[in-house]
Amino acid sequence: RRLHFQERLLSLYHDDVHVQLQRLEQIGDDSLRAVTTTSVTITKNTLRFVYPHLDSEHSALAAKLLNQRLVMRGTVHFDWDNTSGRVVRVKSKVDVLTPMLRLLGSLENVSTVFEMAMMTLEGRFSATEGANDNYNGRH
Repeated sequence: RRLHFQERLLSLYHDDVHVQLQRLEQIGDDSLRAVTTTSVTITKNTLRFVYPHLDSEHSALAAKLLNQRLVMRGTVHFDWDNTSGRVVRVKSKVDVLTPMLRLLGSLENVSTVFEMAMMTLEGRFSATEGANDNYNGRH
């Protein structure tokens, strides 16, 4: 459920979201890793909900982000339980740092963008009331 929530927020706050499977890797007898490429476009909605602190003081950074396409490498790790015949754990991680560094030009700028962001550099969203309201279609 948490992974679905995170993916839903990604598509809610960005435009033109594409997730492409690059390959599957067997990790031991009961684990599988999917290597992915996720592409998103940063919109005004992204700036409003994911980077709300990029107001007038940091408007130059917001301008650099607006309408830009991010291509992020990531993994989804699945753990399987043979006894129950089910997936018992799913862990997702996306590298947001690399494309943001290319786009913003410095670690200082990346740090400013993410210091109060609602998304981490691993692509995880904060579980905020606003995020939950948006997820449930209240905004």
